[in-house]
Amino acid sequence: MRQFSFDDEVDDEQQRQLLSYWRSKRVGGKPPPRAAIDPIELRGLLPIVGLIDVERLPDRLRFRYRLIGGYMVDMFGENFAGTYADESKHGAYGRYLHDLYSDATENMRPIYSESAFGYRGKGGGTDRSYLLVKRLLLPLVEDGQADQLLFSNKFVSMNDRRLSQPYRQDDLLTVNELGRFRE
Repeated sequence: MRQFSFDDEVDDEQQRQLLSYWRSKRVGGKPPPRAAIDPIELRGLLPIVGLIDVERLPDRLRFRYRLIGGYMVDMFGENFAGTYADESKHGAYGRYLHDLYSDATENMRPIYSESAFGYRGKGGGTDRSYLLVKRLLLPLVEDGQADQLLFSNKFVSMNDRRLSQPYRQDDLLTVNELGRFRE
């Protein structure tokens, strides 16, 4: 049986570039600080990149979207910058994202995940649209703790059709995590 590495799982070329860039900014094998990330160096990747602030409350972690790349805004039909994940993402989807973000934050390691989303299609109830989301989360540290997540989402139609954007949360029917990989 072939063993897959973290790098084997990250199969999108732009996400591989982002991962390579993040790795080049590491300090002593630990995640880089936010100050090490230069948007000018990421110029070609900015449409697929976002930034999440991590807030540490006494009883939980909270995540606020600081920046959402234009590609993701187009796909979701909305810019979530400035909102908290727990306010803008609901139900199973919100819980899934909180768990994923918490995992990357607490373990301070890159995470790559793939999840399948079932959406209500244009025909109302019976037509379904399925979307594969490839998500890369890269922690950024300050004072020894992850205080931000650099992330990228890529979208692939699972219906062998062109992506019919936007994919709005109100039309989301199912969320299934297909895999989660840690470096």
